[in-house]
Amino acid sequence: MSDILQRFWIFPVIMSVSLAACTNLPTNPSHLSATGWSPSLLVTSHVEELMLYYDFLRKQPAPELIKEYDKARQGLAQSKTDVNRVRVALLLSMPNTPFHDTAAALGLLNEVSKETKAPSPSLRGLANMMAMMLAEQQRANNNADDLSQKLKDEQKRVDALQGQVDGIKNMEKNLIRRDRRGITIKP
Repeated sequence: MSDILQRFWIFPVIMSVSLAACTNLPTNPSHLSATGWSPSLLVTSHVEELMLYYDFLRKQPAPELIKEYDKARQGLAQSKTDVNRVRVALLLSMPNTPFHDTAAALGLLNEVSKETKAPSPSLRGLANMMAMMLAEQQRANNNADDLSQKLKDEQKRVDALQGQVDGIKNMEKNLIRRDRRGITIKP
């Protein structure tokens, strides 16, 4: 067989094997089981698994997030792996949840970064990125709180000054009324 014919013969074989393999893939994503999250068998790295997990989390209603948080905390208690730390940190950083705790999430992420045994560089990078973003969010929230307090203080000051201005106006009106009563018009 010539070289060209061999190439054309191999291509259909490879395509048919690939198509056969694809037909055996589950139609439902494997990370969306009826009982919550379970990692996909097709995931190639912990970072990819965590990103899929985050995508799963952001679509869940509050009661499901609470269940996931409880499962993730139990998983971390049983096995203090870096993946479990990041998983719980992801949940803790979810906004508008009853368990939202930026400081605790930062603590877990810092544990991943400070781990003496080398975690995967990509997992450490994800943890560092999340920690940086959460720290910046915490700084922004603190700045917003400070500005809110300053605004309240300034509003109190404005109210006090307005009270003084109103008091002065009342005094002037009373003086004008008294002067008018004391002055009689002579024809």
